[in-house]
Amino acid sequence: MMARQMGDKDIDVNGARDLAASLTTTLGATGTSERIVGIAPKPIYKEGDVVKARCGGWTKHYQGVITRVNVDKTYNITFEDGEKKSNVKESQIQKEGEESTSESFVLGQKVRAKFAGKGHFYPATISAVNEDGTFDLKYLDGDWEENAKKDNLLPL
Repeated sequence: MMARQMGDKDIDVNGARDLAASLTTTLGATGTSERIVGIAPKPIYKEGDVVKARCGGWTKHYQGVITRVNVDKTYNITFEDGEKKSNVKESQIQKEGEESTSESFVLGQKVRAKFAGKGHFYPATISAVNEDGTFDLKYLDGDWEENAKKDNLLPL
């Protein structure tokens, strides 16, 4: 809608809002309201792409179709069984045919892990599967570790 005029220029108010939204990126993993303005990176996937996604609490990726690309670089996906998920993060999605970086390990799985990536392997249980492909571990001796890399884990 052409609603306002500044000097001798008409301003498309909705277009300006859309442009501002596309140039605004939210900072912080907690969804804080801090914002910076700049050129937002282009989304990896587009509407209609067939993907596999692993949403919160799921132990594996399921096939679906991107139905919407959101301004915050999250996606709405409709899965093969008809289930719909909104605001799925890029880190939870893989293109059909790609291998997952964390598919072979799941929450609660017993593993052997190098503490801090050094030395010997010790028995541990995966206490969290992180979106970035790392794992939080609880060692048998009571110690714990956050963000352990997959390369430092062996299945039991």
